[in-house]
Amino acid sequence: MSEAELEYYYYGLHRMLRRYRTMTLLGWAFVTAGFLSVVIGWRYSTLQGLTDVLLSCLTIAAGVALVFQSVASLEAYVQVPVQSLQGKTSDDQASEVVREIMNIISDIDRGGWQEAYVAIQKLRDLGAAHGLPSLPHW
Repeated sequence: MSEAELEYYYYGLHRMLRRYRTMTLLGWAFVTAGFLSVVIGWRYSTLQGLTDVLLSCLTIAAGVALVFQSVASLEAYVQVPVQSLQGKTSDDQASEVVREIMNIISDIDRGGWQEAYVAIQKLRDLGAAHGLPSLPHW
């Protein structure tokens, strides 16, 4: 693998998957916090209660927007039509590692959040199997 392919397919995909995981978990945490604050602070008879409910609804909307942004950014990354960064035009000319990573990318594109979360471990396993540099575990 060339340095550019390693950066895009291996390190870049891993960074994007970690960012996706972090953003979705934070987004759903915001949604949960907003929902709980509506349930716990339900006093709509006062102005303060209406303000609390409004802020809770805005927190829920912010969490949903964060989840949507994470999905959109991952979708944009996996749908970039790059066969190879070295001008190769077919899968036959691409290296074995790039083909395996392209299979992982297509699994992510066809699947959902579970495939994206599993792809992080698949990339680590692929790197260990092919002697690629190790990826950070955080």
